[in-house]
Amino acid sequence: DTTYTLEAANSSGSDYCQVTVDVQPINPPVFSCGNNVNFSANPSSIDEGNNTTLTWNTTGVTSLSIDNGISLTSLNGSASVAPSSDVTYTLTASNGTNTIYCPVSVDVNSNSGGGGSSTLRCDLSVSDKSISAGDMVTIKWNTSYATGIILQDNFSKTLITTEGKSTNDKNKLYDDEITVQPNQTTSYILTATHGSKEKVCKVTVSVKDSVVVLQTRDQLPLVSGITLTQVPYTGFDAGPFLTFMFYALLVLWALYLAYVLVIRRNSIGGVALATVSAKSIDDNSEQLSPNTFASTTLNRPVFHQSVVASTVATAAQIGYESMIATSDVATEIENRAHASHVLFSSDAMRYFVTTTQGMDRMEVLDSVLERAKASYPSEDGWVVLNEDRIKTQCDACEADASVTSNEAPFIPAILPIGNSSLAEVIVSGNIVAAYQMIGHRPMIALADAAADLDALYRIKQGGDAQVSDMLANAGENVIVEQLHNAIAALTSALDGTYTNEAEAVKMAIMKATKAING
Repeated sequence: DTTYTLEAANSSGSDYCQVTVDVQPINPPVFSCGNNVNFSANPSSIDEGNNTTLTWNTTGVTSLSIDNGISLTSLNGSASVAPSSDVTYTLTASNGTNTIYCPVSVDVNSNSGGGGSSTLRCDLSVSDKSISAGDMVTIKWNTSYATGIILQDNFSKTLITTEGKSTNDKNKLYDDEITVQPNQTTSYILTATHGSKEKVCKVTVSVKDSVVVLQTRDQLPLVSGITLTQVPYTGFDAGPFLTFMFYALLVLWALYLAYVLVIRRNSIGGVALATVSAKSIDDNSEQLSPNTFASTTLNRPVFHQSVVASTVATAAQIGYESMIATSDVATEIENRAHASHVLFSSDAMRYFVTTTQGMDRMEVLDSVLERAKASYPSEDGWVVLNEDRIKTQCDACEADASVTSNEAPFIPAILPIGNSSLAEVIVSGNIVAAYQMIGHRPMIALADAAADLDALYRIKQGGDAQVSDMLANAGENVIVEQLHNAIAALTSALDGTYTNEAEAVKMAIMKATKAING
């Protein structure tokens, strides 16, 4: 560091001002061959037997040495050498703290390969550049100034190499020839090397295709004049009569199989054939939602009973007109039963309406309800009346049920939509009572319940329909989506999954109850 002082003076006196300059030490240069050593060979490439001069100059070096027989250790100097082969001289220098190694290489041109020329050269030739498959060809090469060679083909197969060979063997291979037999067009590559130098020669032998096309085919057949009549016939000609008999037997056999498998068993593939089917007699009796159900025709049961001779024929109810119960009658019966905590199945309602024609129904109904409540246990506070039970409890019904007609069978009444207690117990969640209300005609009971739920669905959508008071009250908190899912569940009983009708209906009731009550 250096401090500079300025003195200023006048007649009154003097003053001093100082400033200090900080001087940072300069980092010494890195000790290296580039910074501290200049080591070279001149010339760097010589012929074998000639000399080259090694020269070196150093700075900041305290000691040095050179390998490969150079004994001089002066920090600056030169030496004449005559190496017999390629060699690298290494100068080792030290500054007392660090040591560096500085190499210099000398290439020695050997007097071998083509007369000792100092230029790396190679020549490659073949005896024939175009041959047929299976022919032999001779490859010949000459090199100069080469210290190694390798001969390969274009498939990376090595044919000749001097690697690992002795000096005498190498000298023989620098100028030589070989015979090969290529089976396809092949290129041969000779690579001659000398130190870091490299020379490449290449030659190609074309192999002609051994396949010879002797004739070009056209679309004309080589043989003409053959007709179908000259082709031997190996079939059997039975004649028209035997052919007719053969097909007649096939038809008879098919008819026999149809009789055994279908008609005699009265089934196809295990599915029973329907024997009695009646078309719906009242278009108004099918009021299912058109966007919810597919139109379905249900088989209506027909009851045949013995004719009682003492019965007057004119007293019988014949035909469908008198069997259709009005909505008011069915609703009144159902509401009166609900007031007594009794549930009518659709079968029981049909039976009661049919067998009490011309009677005081309400008086008969009160008697039936009283006897039913005394005879059967309740399910969640409700007594279920199905067809079997009402036949037992309704004496008046039994008396009238014996009335028949000589002209027509006994036909149950057709109930209007909105009068099925099965729908009510489904909405209320009473599955046990629902199962008891199925009766002997599960699908009819199911259709009635679906129609009642559809009527309730229409009412909630703002439509005009009629349901019982109990169904209206029970469905007050049921949303439209729940009703839609319940109706879909009831119609799923018709998909044929269950072969037993009652099982299918019970499963549908369970699904519908779950859809509404969760």
